[in-house]
Amino acid sequence: MKKIFFITQILLSICILNAQDNKKIDSLKQILSTLPPLDGTDADTTRMQLCLDIGDLYKYSIPDSAIWWYAWVTDTNINAEKIKLFPKKASLNAKGLRYIGIVAYFQGIYPSAISYYEQSLKIFEELSDKLGISKCLMNLGIVSVDQGNYPDAISYYKRSLKIFEELGYKSGISGCLNNLGVVARSQGNYPDAISYYERSLKIREELGDKRGISICLHNLGIVAYSQGNYPSAISYYERSLKIFEELSDKLDISKCLMNLGIVSDDQGNYPDAISYYERSLKIVEELGGKSGISDCLNNLGSVVAEQGNYLDAISYFGRSLKIAEELGDKSGISKCLNNLGNVAMEQGNYPDALSYYERSLKIKEELGDKAGLASYYPTLANVYIKSAQPEKAVPLFIKSRMSSLELLQDNFSILSEKEKELYLDKTKNVFNDIHSFNINFPKQNDSLSGICYNNELILKGLLLKSASAMLNVVYNSSDPEVKKHISY
Repeated sequence: MKKIFFITQILLSICILNAQDNKKIDSLKQILSTLPPLDGTDADTTRMQLCLDIGDLYKYSIPDSAIWWYAWVTDTNINAEKIKLFPKKASLNAKGLRYIGIVAYFQGIYPSAISYYEQSLKIFEELSDKLGISKCLMNLGIVSVDQGNYPDAISYYKRSLKIFEELGYKSGISGCLNNLGVVARSQGNYPDAISYYERSLKIREELGDKRGISICLHNLGIVAYSQGNYPSAISYYERSLKIFEELSDKLDISKCLMNLGIVSDDQGNYPDAISYYERSLKIVEELGGKSGISDCLNNLGSVVAEQGNYLDAISYFGRSLKIAEELGDKSGISKCLNNLGNVAMEQGNYPDALSYYERSLKIKEELGDKAGLASYYPTLANVYIKSAQPEKAVPLFIKSRMSSLELLQDNFSILSEKEKELYLDKTKNVFNDIHSFNINFPKQNDSLSGICYNNELILKGLLLKSASAMLNVVYNSSDPEVKKHISY
């Protein structure tokens, strides 16, 4: 299992240091040298703003230098009295703390990022600065997503969105909508994801925001990929990549390259996949982003595993897992465990495979990943079968089927005819696993024969390429469990 890269919006522009930036830095430093030393009052704000501006020019090219400049304006021990006496200085202090948090986030140091965001939020709340509060909430939501804590992420994003809407801050509204789309997609809710992304895209187009437009295109590509529509996914990714290259946005270039690699990998084009992954890895290593490095290693492991190079695959997955565990990245941990399970299966080591898969499944269920679970239950079920424990496979096949039907209800009606055909292939794979099990183990569960019959009816409805036909077939099914979970 490979890890796709979403792009979240953090409301801080991304800059890559170049010759022009160096000139700006030199100019700002020259101005800074003419200013009086800090005296602890609001008179310090000019010097503080210059330090923040210099830090902004360093933040993605030389992050340690950015932190050094941001740290000049931050005071982690500021109290309510100082905030009240010197509100302008306190506001810049809060910005500096948030900016350090953003750098820490991109370096994959989540605990530090959270700490800085929370310190910044506290100051903005003392100042009743709604814009600052909303930006901090969004940043906290982004970290929650990366840690697989979707309920907290949704809460942060919705609180942030409400404030942005009150302020009429369109850029912030668009960012929140995009980020809510990321969560919806992560939970397999494609209709909501598409709706959020399209609403975000419309605002970015109104604002003429090229980077925001590119982010939305990229994330729409991820939904297309998840639905099996590779041509559309490639088109979205390439359009997004072109804009990011125009903007010299290295971080997001790396994410586009990674996702193009995933499509190439799925299509069996391993040389192109490896090329995309290695180009992406080189960029994230230059930027010092631990999360990105972990994901690149994981995906490279998938390619070499598919080519039968299991020793290298285990090495890649192990390195990726170690970083994911350091970061507390539940989604990343689950994917690495799954991949290590796949290798163990290929090597015939069923006890290790079961251990890896069961640990991965537990995390997936915690995350509420419906799309992932629908295809994952049969994987674990088949390991039980090969381990001579078919009785443990039955409930997993039934869970897989119900998850697939729920996804059909949620997504089938919004797909194009081509996308319906692609979605049909995924559903058929799940149903075929159940049919095969019923043939090989007819005495394991009497209800499976009826389930298999109803699966055939459902597939016939799908083949009509009509959501209403499919739902009618489900409604008229003799399986009470189907009627229980699927309704008009």
